[in-house]
Amino acid sequence: MNIFDQNIILEDERVLIRPMEEKDKEHMIDWMSDPSLSTYSLMQIQNARDVLPYVDQCLEDRRMQKRYPFVFFDKPSNTFAGTSCFGNIVPDHRRLEIGWTKIAKVFQGTGLNTHCKFLMLRYAFEELVYSRVELKSHEDNIRSRRAMEKIGAKYEGLLRHHMVMPNGTFRNTVYYSILLDEWREVQAMLKSLMAEEMP
Repeated sequence: MNIFDQNIILEDERVLIRPMEEKDKEHMIDWMSDPSLSTYSLMQIQNARDVLPYVDQCLEDRRMQKRYPFVFFDKPSNTFAGTSCFGNIVPDHRRLEIGWTKIAKVFQGTGLNTHCKFLMLRYAFEELVYSRVELKSHEDNIRSRRAMEKIGAKYEGLLRHHMVMPNGTFRNTVYYSILLDEWREVQAMLKSLMAEEMP
């Protein structure tokens, strides 16, 4: 199955995840223009003007079948809450990456990201029947690394001088993964976390 041909909708009682669209730009400007959300990103967003090319790049990457961008809505507040992608998709080897995640400040630490990752992982393992989901981050992005560990991802290692940041410094990248044969245990753990996070 070519996921780029699919209109992937994922949801539970907390969050709705759907494909990113051109019309989402105006809503994303409201929260994505916070520079702290892209501190460790290769594409820096310093203000509202930077949001538009970011969204354009995401949509172009989907057209080119490089990554599949999503947007998140917090259902209780009916509010635009974040974005993430499936990327580095290799069907022949049954693997993909979940990444490029940005969560609006007001929703960080609320449990929303747990719901999003659960739904995306479930789709990767149960609908696509992929064997491996990768996650990666800047070595210094401790918040991101802790979030990966919280959802059960296993640390795999460090790629030194893996990328060049916009300011010219080298980025060391840490890799994590979850495998299909670990999914049942990870799923149970995530369901327990989501139950604890319910208001």
